[in-house]
Amino acid sequence: MIRGFVSTLVVAVAALLAALMASSPVMADVGEVGIDADPSGNEAGSLGDVQNCIGVSVGDSFDIDVYVKDIDDLIAFRAFVQYDPAVLEVSDRDTEFFLTTADETGVLDQSDTVPDSDGQYELQAVNASDSSAGASGDGVLGRVTFTAVGTGFSTIDLTPVDLNTDGVIDRGIYFADFEGDNPGDEDGDTYYDGTLRGAVVAAGESCDDAPDAPGSQEDDNGISLWIIIAAVVAGIVVVAGAGAFLVQRRKAPAS
Repeated sequence: MIRGFVSTLVVAVAALLAALMASSPVMADVGEVGIDADPSGNEAGSLGDVQNCIGVSVGDSFDIDVYVKDIDDLIAFRAFVQYDPAVLEVSDRDTEFFLTTADETGVLDQSDTVPDSDGQYELQAVNASDSSAGASGDGVLGRVTFTAVGTGFSTIDLTPVDLNTDGVIDRGIYFADFEGDNPGDEDGDTYYDGTLRGAVVAAGESCDDAPDAPGSQEDDNGISLWIIIAAVVAGIVVVAGAGAFLVQRRKAPAS
């Protein structure tokens, strides 16, 4: 009976491991892309602590950074920064950051004009120089200046958009490297497929009451699954130990 129960638990652990492997995304050749709600400590080719919420007052202007981690030879990028136009408006931008860390640079900013208040801002730049290599490592792709125009919470995210709901992404993050490839594109549609992190702006509100930032729960879900697996394994150990104890007790001669 005990052996049968242990066998069932082993099968359950195997099934959970298989589910974890199946649900884990394919690792793209870019570490991460996201929004840092507080650019303090960020530089063109390095990042400080990434923050996923910032509290501001209505009327304030403030900066957020669109960042990338662990990318090689980048010469061009495009990202669609989405926000709530009832709360925020884009008032400025600067793309003279990560691309300028290449050996030669001539950054051409092709972003949307400002001010922008339609809820989606296209941040785009290319290194148009005769550089022999692109930018590599971690850094700030671009810095976007927002103005808080209303009270409330606004997520700021880079989620791909299917405009006509035909199952095909129409707007997403695009990277081009020195070799003409698209780093982070795993399915061949030219768009980045890896980890995305968003942020939240609390305008006239507190970050304590803010909704979760887009992408902030991905790690928690993974940890939860591993906790379940660990609990099941612990259960196997306990049951197996109890079984061994009972077997030894039955074999022991009566006093």
